[in-house]
Amino acid sequence: MSSYGGRGPTVNAVLWTETVLAGIFVLLRVYTRKVVLSSFGWDDFFLIITWILLAVYSALVSVGTLYGIGQKRADVSQDDYIQAMKYEIIAQGVCIFNIATSKAAVAFFILRIVTKTAHRVFIWACIISNTLLATWCTIAVFIQCIPVESVWNPNIKGNCWLDFAKVGLTTSAYAVAIDFILAISPCFILWDLNMKKKDKMLAIFGLSLGIFAGVCGILRTTSLTSLRSFAEYIYDTSDMLIYSGTENFVSAICASVPVLRPLWVKVRGYSSTDGSYGQRSYKMSRFGSQDPENALGGSKIATRIFAGGRGVETLDDNASEETILREVRGKGNPNAQVLCHTDISVDYSPRAT
Repeated sequence: MSSYGGRGPTVNAVLWTETVLAGIFVLLRVYTRKVVLSSFGWDDFFLIITWILLAVYSALVSVGTLYGIGQKRADVSQDDYIQAMKYEIIAQGVCIFNIATSKAAVAFFILRIVTKTAHRVFIWACIISNTLLATWCTIAVFIQCIPVESVWNPNIKGNCWLDFAKVGLTTSAYAVAIDFILAISPCFILWDLNMKKKDKMLAIFGLSLGIFAGVCGILRTTSLTSLRSFAEYIYDTSDMLIYSGTENFVSAICASVPVLRPLWVKVRGYSSTDGSYGQRSYKMSRFGSQDPENALGGSKIATRIFAGGRGVETLDDNASEETILREVRGKGNPNAQVLCHTDISVDYSPRAT
């Protein structure tokens, strides 16, 4: 194999840099969720799958560059060109399926902070629709021509019955829409929560980083026109290969950053006794219905709010005092008062000697 060159080294450098950086962030996130918060969930599982598929994608493209990906056809032998096409087509299938897993990782994370049924139904609709479309596009990569070998080997006559470029453009455009939806929706979900303004802005900023994945998706979508290239396919699709990997890389980073705050707090040596965690307002650790204590991390201080008067009634921990009084007094308890009960869990770890 002497076909390595052209834009191949650039493609390799970009993809492996992104793979390593994404691996670091995913590892830090998993450590935060598993060790710091003890709150490993489906979003973490899908994020790990996202990184594994990104690494597999980078490896397949790297092998393809050895056969000529990134080179002009005149600089590659016929046998190497066939092999380069083969590895690129397989890599495309892996990357397209990774669209489903990367969006699912972000969506399952948002489900941790969702409190309204309508919001949960909407997020689930995004997960299911994007997964179905990405899965179909992945299958389409390998069935666009029958037999499948005719996709990358011009010496094999086949029946190419499917215009894969149209399928790819549709899937990519829909994935971009999902990126922006998942980036913007937390703004509406968090807006009405009773949180400190600073914590709310930090949460919205962290969860809205998916906008950058959407931008990368737009770049990838515009580069998909190269799929119609026949004379210089392995050269013309170089940008598409980079943008495809970059979109999944950015998705992994955006899904990891909002979760790393507890790790940062731990590294800085803060504790639940300092001012940032000892308040009664709604904290970032109390998001959601599935994992309210550990969605974005924080101290293990559980606050229960009661409405007292003629009998005691437990209410939503996240509601403000005004909301509680309004709800209870509206039920015929005009003398109700707000009582607050806080449970603090202390971890007695042996001190190193």
